[in-house]
Amino acid sequence: MPHRSRHIRTHQRTRKTNQTVLIVGEGDAEVAFLTHLSRLFNTRDCGVTCTIRNAHGKGPEHILMRPKRLAGPIQYDHLAAFLDNDIPLPDDAWIKAHAPGVEALVSEHCIEFFLLRLLGESPPNETKACKRMMKQSGMNLLNSACYEARFPKSVLEQQRDRFPTLRRLIEILSGARLRP
Repeated sequence: MPHRSRHIRTHQRTRKTNQTVLIVGEGDAEVAFLTHLSRLFNTRDCGVTCTIRNAHGKGPEHILMRPKRLAGPIQYDHLAAFLDNDIPLPDDAWIKAHAPGVEALVSEHCIEFFLLRLLGESPPNETKACKRMMKQSGMNLLNSACYEARFPKSVLEQQRDRFPTLRRLIEILSGARLRP
């Protein structure tokens, strides 16, 4: 019987390391929206692993500092904070000095104003009136089914060029471009 040499082949696949991103949302509604965007745009093969956390409000300074604190010893490739500007933001010098390396992704006015604009509405400038208008539209900002129904991928793709913050969020989540 001829001697057969046994060659054990190991099929090692070269694995690419994903870039890591931490995005901190101002509050529950922002986190719900970010989670919805992540489900749509952060696909398995996009090369980005995204973590979304909640800053629980407490003002823009707290929100902008939160990504660094939440990251702790973990070295994320990109840190970002998603917040609105219904409370005036600190100036760029403050952000560079106190929250270096954190990209501020600012929605116009309040999250309700931003979402209503994405839907093509003309919301009022007062936060309370925007919240009332959102409630009257029947949308619960903490319910993922509402986001799925009102903000399908096709709507978000259509609106991304009109809203720089939305475009930037999609770029980060999809791995298209991590650095601004």
